[in-house]
Amino acid sequence: MDNNKLDHTMSFTGRGGEFFGIWIVNILLSVITLGIYSAWAKVRTNQYFYGNTILDGDSFEYHAKPMQILKGRLVALVCVLLWAVANSLFPVFSMVLLLAFVAVLPFLSWSNARFDSAMTSYRNVRFSFVGTLGKAYSTILGRSLVIMLAIFAVFAVIGFAVQASPIAAGIVILAGIPGVLYLQAWAMSGIASYFANGYRYGERDFSAQISSGYYFKTYLLAAVLWLVASVLSIVAIGLFLGAGAFMAALSEGQAGMADIMGSPAMIGIAIAAYAVMLFLGVAISAFISVRIRNHVFSQLMLEGEPELKCDSKMTVMSYVGLVVTNFILQVITMGIARPWVMVRTAKYVASVTSVHGDLSRLVAQDQDSNVKSAVSDEVAQAFDVNLGIG
Repeated sequence: MDNNKLDHTMSFTGRGGEFFGIWIVNILLSVITLGIYSAWAKVRTNQYFYGNTILDGDSFEYHAKPMQILKGRLVALVCVLLWAVANSLFPVFSMVLLLAFVAVLPFLSWSNARFDSAMTSYRNVRFSFVGTLGKAYSTILGRSLVIMLAIFAVFAVIGFAVQASPIAAGIVILAGIPGVLYLQAWAMSGIASYFANGYRYGERDFSAQISSGYYFKTYLLAAVLWLVASVLSIVAIGLFLGAGAFMAALSEGQAGMADIMGSPAMIGIAIAAYAVMLFLGVAISAFISVRIRNHVFSQLMLEGEPELKCDSKMTVMSYVGLVVTNFILQVITMGIARPWVMVRTAKYVASVTSVHGDLSRLVAQDQDSNVKSAVSDEVAQAFDVNLGIG
């Protein structure tokens, strides 16, 4: 068979103007009903985006019911209000709640993956998540605790080294940074592996061999790029500030330093410097996200006959361009462009995601699911818990 026919790139067929009608009605009805309609709004939105995401001529489907979402949102609202009140009036109790949240974080992530997958289907076969709760705790909480202990140990050693000599402290810091980065890579790759290997399509398992070494190289390279770019930016900003101060002094005679630093030229340079550092942060974050997503998807496959492999071809420049233009669109339109931003993002993500294999021979048996509650899903979203694969 022609190899090109085995490469299936996803597509998104939704349109910004079309989704705007759904979006604005959702907002108006949610406001009128004091937020109650937001559950129906979420279902309508997800049905639109799933239904317009196409793979080999067939779309995905979203099956959650509004009442499931509403019950979950009511519980999530109580949790958010309890946290807000405790944080404002009872600081000690808020710390207890924070520890409780950390303790239930693996459960929320596990439950969120189970609900989202169970509500998703392709060709009338639902996905599912079969990773165990115990594995969620050992992977998410266990590895995070190891990192925290390692960071504490590094700071403790640095404290002792500082008392000995600045040189010893420098050596410890230089040795500690790669060590902490490797532990971070070990933890994040473990979490990604847990989720990737926990999904199923019908009775068929997904699998992925995710490399902690790849994560480490990504984090280390990102740190080096950030350091080099920051130094160059600081030097460039310093040169501009020096040149600006010199020109301002020439034009304003014996003006004081406060007058020079408050001049329009210097304010403009300061704003430009802030913009450069902000863009640098976005670019480094995009670099990490793109490399990690491409690696995870390149390792992800659906086992069985035929074996299907996933792939992601994101690029840093295209992703940064998307993030920056989406931000600008929302700022200049005061949020009105949100539907177009969501559609643009969906189109981009679909266009860089593909499946390799003979989808015409894809056969899987739909499995019964006992996942009904959206409580954990809504609580996870309320507190921005976003683990898993992108």
